[in-house]
Amino acid sequence: PLSCQLALSSQQREKKEEGRGEEEKQAAQGTVAAVVVMTRGNQRDKDRQRAAARAKQAPKGACSQLDANKKALTIVCSICKQQFMGTSSASILNQHAESKHPKSSVTDCFPHLGGGS
Repeated sequence: PLSCQLALSSQQREKKEEGRGEEEKQAAQGTVAAVVVMTRGNQRDKDRQRAAARAKQAPKGACSQLDANKKALTIVCSICKQQFMGTSSASILNQHAESKHPKSSVTDCFPHLGGGS
């Protein structure tokens, strides 16, 4: 039985190798398999061209938002010096004052709010 299994596996290997040979012959003759490979190659080339065009249109210099984000942090808690964006609403600032500094008032944290809410 073991010798039969070995014989079968060697026969199966031979069939697979023959099948591979046929696929390679078909690819060399320019059948469907070769066209699919070329189509993907063309798509990859087009994608690279589009990416290069986008890179040329992109603004020169750093594209990072870090500098813009740092400039936008204009509100500072006077107690803990935590920074908030200038567009932060009063409710967010109130929430900070209540959760981080419960013994202080909102106006102690953020004097620019005036009367508080």
